Amino acid sequence: MNIGDQITVEVRNDNRHRLVWRPETEVYHGQLVANGSWLGDDVISMTSDLPNGFVRSIRRDMIVRLVTAEQAVPLPSTTQAEPADQQWSITGSRGSVYTVTLRAGHYGCNCAAGQFGKNLCRHIKTAQASLAA
Repeated sequence: MNIGDQITVEVRNDNRHRLVWRPETEVYHGQLVANGSWLGDDVISMTSDLPNGFVRSIRRDMIVRLVTAEQAVPLPSTTQAEPADQQWSITGSRGSVYTVTLRAGHYGCNCAAGQFGKNLCRHIKTAQASLAA
């Protein structure tokens, strides 16, 4: 692989510490770019399809498969998501709509507090209240 090569990478998601469920793997397409000086050899960096010019850095131990444009074996598309046991659309205090899921007895919300907070966010509490009613 060389800097500038077009690559497709299938990356394993680490769901151990996430409150919001993600698929087991995700597939990214982009161009291989040089690592920043602060990154070690255990990371590859690639362009992303995001409009802000975001560069994605991926730890090599999280890569399931990596394919360059010259290789003939294509990667499958992103793993299909498992269906949620239950799902709610909850409108937040500022009008944004958040998705609350209940899967295998665990609640998750796609709001910032639901993804990073240790306590249940108000959207999850609203969904729990609707279940209790």
